[in-house]
Amino acid sequence: MNEFYKAYTSLPVGNPMIEGIAPFLRRLAGPDVDSKLVSSYDLPSHIDSSYPKTYIVANEDDGTVPVANSKAMDAVLTKLGVEHITRIGSKGGHSFGLGNGLEVSGWLEEAVDFWRSTTKDI
Repeated sequence: MNEFYKAYTSLPVGNPMIEGIAPFLRRLAGPDVDSKLVSSYDLPSHIDSSYPKTYIVANEDDGTVPVANSKAMDAVLTKLGVEHITRIGSKGGHSFGLGNGLEVSGWLEEAVDFWRSTTKDI
């Protein structure tokens, strides 16, 4: 959420994305959104080495959720030694489904294989 808030506050006045992001932030943190309120929802700030094995997939050109969120999560998981896989493609936006024809193609099968390899009885 911190990365999302940073992206939101860095947009130039009049950018249409501001009005797209603002309602989400207001639902999350109330009408007077500030960095302190948003920080309480920032997942990477609240995890430790007991966090479960994680699979992250995103694209650089995601116009809905800044890819910086996925990169921040990857960095924290790496630092904490949490087993994870991160796949970031250059193109595909936010709603890329199975990613057919994209760099992240095959992500679902890879994620399922990863979770099966790290979880008993699946």
